[in-house]
This record gives sequence, structure tokens and C-alpha cells, in this order.
Amino acid sequence: MFGQITLSNKMAYRRRTFSLTVLLLSMVLAGCGSSMEIKGNKDEGLRLARLLRDQGRVEAATDVYTRLDSRNMLKGA
Repeated sequence: MFGQITLSNKMAYRRRTFSLTVLLLSMVLAGCGSSMEIKGNKDEGLRLARLLRDQGRVEAATDVYTRLDSRNMLKGA
């Protein structure tokens, strides 16, 4: 009887694997949500926007400029 895998053991293993997968996925997604915020000062934001623009990622650069403008960080830039 040792070494035999029963149906109940397979189901328990699948449940544990599924639960672990859901837990890890939720932790990753929770980390992604908090990283969507642009942090830093005006110079870092402008540097990022210019880098994105130079790489041809105009839409991403526009998003950075928009966020900087919404925070009134583009005054005098």
C-alpha cells in the first residue's frame, strides 16, 4: 500500500497547488497595483518622458507628461 497514489491524494494535491497558485497570483497583482503610481520628482518624470519619447514610445511619454501636468509639476519646465 505504500507508494500508491489514491484519488483522494490526487485531489488534495490539486487543491493545494491551485490554492498556492491563486495566492501567488494575488500577491503579484497586488504588487503591480501599487507600482502604477509615478513616484519621484519633476526632473525624474521629465527624464523618463524624454527617454520614452526618444525610444518612439510617444503614447507612454504623453501619459507621463499628463500625470506631471495634473500634479502641476510642469510649471516653468
